[in-house]
Amino acid sequence: SGSDDRTVKIWEVSIGKCIRTLTGHSELIFSVAFSTDGKHVASGSQDKSIKIWEASTSECVHTLEGHSSYVRSVSFSSDSKYIVSGSYDRTVKIWEVNTGKCIRTLSGRSDVIFSVAFSTDDLFVVSVSYDNSVKIWDLNTEICIDTIKICNETEGQLCLYFFRLEKLIAPNWTFYML
Repeated sequence: SGSDDRTVKIWEVSIGKCIRTLTGHSELIFSVAFSTDGKHVASGSQDKSIKIWEASTSECVHTLEGHSSYVRSVSFSSDSKYIVSGSYDRTVKIWEVNTGKCIRTLSGRSDVIFSVAFSTDDLFVVSVSYDNSVKIWDLNTEICIDTIKICNETEGQLCLYFFRLEKLIAPNWTFYML
């Protein structure tokens, strides 16, 4: 979990106990994600940075800087090699976990991005924004291949959920992942 006390806490769910506290951000933390292999934790903060932590040691292995405003959302690729981040600066960035380098920046949003995710095959990224839309990006071409209008943040989160399942199914939406 991430908090306004600038810490990330790792919890043992079965006993409801915090087993690690990660410190290093200078502002509140908006987003926390575990890598699918369980080796890393990523945190996105109001301090405009992303930190990558070793889950087993609590060591910060990289501090990713490149967004010009708050980092609102972070998520790992299914192979745990990449992180996608979405920011108040209206950009989506793709980062290499091993090097900490930004390898892509996707622009074109008209408002703050509040959630991002990779597709399960890691070929696409979805971003949800306060401009009431979901954009689906092809990572090979770096082009937005679809924009879906939504009514609110809840619909955007549902879209992310279905996107991760590789099929987008919701009222009035007819986009399917190939």
